[in-house]
Amino acid sequence: IEVPGAPTVTAVLKTSAGHIRVTFSAPASNGGSPITEYTAQCTSSDAGAVGSEWSGPASPLTVPALTPGKTYRCRVRATNAMGTGPWSANSALVAA
Repeated sequence: IEVPGAPTVTAVLKTSAGHIRVTFSAPASNGGSPITEYTAQCTSSDAGAVGSEWSGPASPLTVPALTPGKTYRCRVRATNAMGTGPWSANSALVAA
C-alpha cells in the first residue's frame, strides 16, 4: 500500500465572486487503499489572496476566500490511509 497518485484537474470555473469550483478526475492509482479525501488549492498569479485550500470526499470542490477579480491556478491532491499523494498539474488561469 502506498499514497495515491495525482488526480487530474478537468475544469475550473468561477461560481461566485471569490469562489472557484475545481472539477477533477481520480488518480489512475489509489495506492491500494481507498481515497478518503481530496484537497484543492488555488494560488494567485497576480497578488490576490494567498492560495486557499478546501477539502472534501469527491469532485468537484469549491475553493472560497479568494480575491474577486484576481486570477488563480488550481491543483488537487488525494489522501488515503498511507498519506497524501502529489499535487496534480496546475489548471489554466481562471478569474475569481
